[in-house]
Amino acid sequence: MTVIIKLKPGKEKALKNFHPWIFSGALAKIPADLMPGTLVKLASHNNEPLALGYYCGQTGIVIRILSFESEVVLDKNFWQQKFLSALALRRALGFPSKATNGYRLIHGEADGLSGLVCDIFGQSASIILTNPGLAPILDNLRAFLREHLGIEQIFYENHEAHADFYEHGLKFRADIGQGQKTGHFLDQRDNRALVKSLARHRRVLDAFCYSGGFSVYALAGGAQSVTSVDISAQALEQACSHVALNGPFEGEHRGLSEDCFNYLRKLKTHEFDMIILDPPAFAKNKSAVEKAARGYKDINLQALKALAHQGLLLTFSCSQHISVDLFKKIIFAAAKDSGREVSIIHELTQGADHPVSIYCPQSSYLKGLALYVR
Repeated sequence: MTVIIKLKPGKEKALKNFHPWIFSGALAKIPADLMPGTLVKLASHNNEPLALGYYCGQTGIVIRILSFESEVVLDKNFWQQKFLSALALRRALGFPSKATNGYRLIHGEADGLSGLVCDIFGQSASIILTNPGLAPILDNLRAFLREHLGIEQIFYENHEAHADFYEHGLKFRADIGQGQKTGHFLDQRDNRALVKSLARHRRVLDAFCYSGGFSVYALAGGAQSVTSVDISAQALEQACSHVALNGPFEGEHRGLSEDCFNYLRKLKTHEFDMIILDPPAFAKNKSAVEKAARGYKDINLQALKALAHQGLLLTFSCSQHISVDLFKKIIFAAAKDSGREVSIIHELTQGADHPVSIYCPQSSYLKGLALYVR
């Protein structure tokens, strides 16, 4: 049964702009017995039909919109067309290929499936679902993956597995179920390739290295040495495993299990020629933005101080609540305090297989800058 929920007066603008998220403050009333996963029709305060979505609970995103046509039929063909559209985009982008068979097939809002992520790792798929209403379609998705991509190993929720795949010809192993996100940060693929192109003969620091993706690319690009640092011993073990999987390399590699904030503060002047800062999200919500900004400034200031002349800093934020403009202001403040001459040579974001819905700017979460430091 579909439940009708009305918006408060004046709260229709976001829906009429096709934004796929509804928060509790926009709703006139939520039935007390409404269960997560329930299909709801959204209407204006004067009963104008607006959209169809799934109730997700009373905290965070309360309703995830599925369609802005309130009378759409949610049959097998509806879901099939969503999956086919997502696959068509990835194939147009060249995925999968012989050199790269790890990619994101479904990226939530940008593929019209808010709350659903599906990553492909070679002959395996890893699914994350934050929209309980879409749970019943997972069997349809599994059948689609088998029919169109020949994938039989499909992992969801409590599954733990390792999946081998290639990225620009380099070998990786996704840590599904135990690692972060779906098991590997596919969104940084293009930025890792940039590191490879810039790393030759450089002393490289990969801070917050996680599973060592940037470290592997830097070594593959001819780095003189790479130091991988992460507070997680398990992540560092995986990083070293990925280096070994792709080696031997001419450059030296060492891994350090250490708090990156402390490590960066101890660096000597001109100790590295390239530093990569790819920390976890510092701002999980809006109230954490100010503290997160201080954290981002601190690590970037320390990195700028430690770079040799003609050095490179690739710095990132995956915090949804840190905008591109705010991130640039933070890096400006760090550069100013460092006293270094700094130029932006690349503005960086997530890969094209992680598209951004033009109606949902929050789906553009990864921002980064490649800086040249004199």
